[in-house]
Amino acid sequence: NNYIYLNPADTVIDGFPVYEYVQANAVLFGGEAGVDLHPHPLDWLHIRSTFSAVLAELEDGTPLPLIPAMKLDNSLKVELEKCWKFEEFYVSVGYTNVMAQDRTAALETKTAAYDLLHAGLGFSIPMKDRSIELSIVGNNLLNTAYFDHLSRLKYAGIYNMGQNITFNLKVPFGSSVNSNG
Repeated sequence: NNYIYLNPADTVIDGFPVYEYVQANAVLFGGEAGVDLHPHPLDWLHIRSTFSAVLAELEDGTPLPLIPAMKLDNSLKVELEKCWKFEEFYVSVGYTNVMAQDRTAALETKTAAYDLLHAGLGFSIPMKDRSIELSIVGNNLLNTAYFDHLSRLKYAGIYNMGQNITFNLKVPFGSSVNSNG
């Protein structure tokens, strides 16, 4: 009862739509379900899959605006305590499928489906009394041009982030975490 939400108005300023707060009775339901497998005796293998969805509408059946699209996330990760001269070694790959959002409110644009591929690799190198950690993570590896349904920048034709590769180096300074003092 008396749900408050942002609704696109029939006004545009500098190319961007204007939104107004509206209050009405609405029905929202949804959730997230997932499976996280660590098959024995392959404890080093992690398989994860989640699905999320939200369905929302006014009492008269009109769709509510700004409702995220349904999404399926899948990932496969291998984690090893030791691998060659490295510790805490991992390699991962992930796939995200975001479905089209075509159940939209009046004055709201529909959003096409898209798929994203991710991967990562990381490890630590033991040094005297501490470890240096290194990792590389790539998001949207296929450089997919897409609009997230909740992005306000899609109205200006600005896509979400393209291919992104991150390098991470952690070098501890100061006293050792593993000191037995």
